[in-house]
Amino acid sequence: VQYYAHVSDEDEHGHGTHCAGTILGQLCTDEGCSPTTDKSGIAFDAKIAVEDVGTAQWLSIANPDPMFVRGTKAGAQVHSASWGNSYNGYQYYDYLVDHYVYNRDSNYLLVQAAGNGGWWSTKNTVSGLHKNGISVCASLNKGYDKGEKYAAEFSSMGPSADGRIKPDICAPGKVIFSASNSDSSGDYLSRQCSHRSMSGTSMACPGVAGAALLLRQYFMEGYYPHGTKNSGEGFSPSAALIKAAILNSGRPMLGREKSNIPSVPYDESQGFGLISLVDAVYLKDRSKGKVWVWDNVEISNGEDWAEIILGSCSDTIRSITLVWTDPPGQSYCNFCLINQLELTAENDYQILHPNGRSSPDSLNNVQRIR
Repeated sequence: VQYYAHVSDEDEHGHGTHCAGTILGQLCTDEGCSPTTDKSGIAFDAKIAVEDVGTAQWLSIANPDPMFVRGTKAGAQVHSASWGNSYNGYQYYDYLVDHYVYNRDSNYLLVQAAGNGGWWSTKNTVSGLHKNGISVCASLNKGYDKGEKYAAEFSSMGPSADGRIKPDICAPGKVIFSASNSDSSGDYLSRQCSHRSMSGTSMACPGVAGAALLLRQYFMEGYYPHGTKNSGEGFSPSAALIKAAILNSGRPMLGREKSNIPSVPYDESQGFGLISLVDAVYLKDRSKGKVWVWDNVEISNGEDWAEIILGSCSDTIRSITLVWTDPPGQSYCNFCLINQLELTAENDYQILHPNGRSSPDSLNNVQRIR
């Protein structure tokens, strides 16, 4: 629905075309399109607004606000950003992202590639250090080598310079087949369709962005809470809710490619784990468990907010996740969290704390108890 060309109106390298195909591509022939095949994108009926931002391998956007505004005016509420750099501090760019979400559009979700600086298990190379977006690491593909429960060797590692959990979530990013910008001979001016394999967190990022689009559709079309479509129960979800659903779904990963060191949830390789949409929300006859959500809850300084969930003795509360939209921090901050909330759960008189900790988490605006 929109194409804004900063540099040119052509994709010589195929990077953007490949990413777009993962989000919403469809397999089309002379007989028509087949969106339901396994060769289609994650959200194959979605619409897209494109920003041509440059050609450099490492890319920083000095001021992303105009880009965000153009996307929002076009109707986009999920931004897939397969670019970044290897500096792991909270930069002015991260400040602007958080400022936009906190002050201008709390439904706007930025999904960003974590970067490809993780070779030789190098830590502190992750991109996407904003608090109100999602930083995406890359796992291996299903059926490839060790499988999707292992992070790709190139996937950048956290944590952030101020100690926050980064990256946030992983998705397959190695040997990903998607749309090509050129025909089989490599001619990008031929305007002929083809496909190709690419690897990188750039390939993982649009997978999570596509999942975020499906989750927006789920809530807006009223699939929550009964798992079937009911437009009367639909609502526009905040970016924090979509982020919470995605990170709440994360399945534990086991390690890194070409490394014998195990990986555990919340560490520098996997963050909150491998995304699993089937675990994110409830769909009738397709999901194993129920899901409860609360969105746009406001609390005052020093106030407690509690929910009591009742069930039978055989029921298990598997995962609880809290995400809040935090005000922007100062550029290059050593402690970037502004509003401090503490998530705790009580079960049989035992107090549980988030993110694998035995005490409150004072660093992250994403907290999960499992």
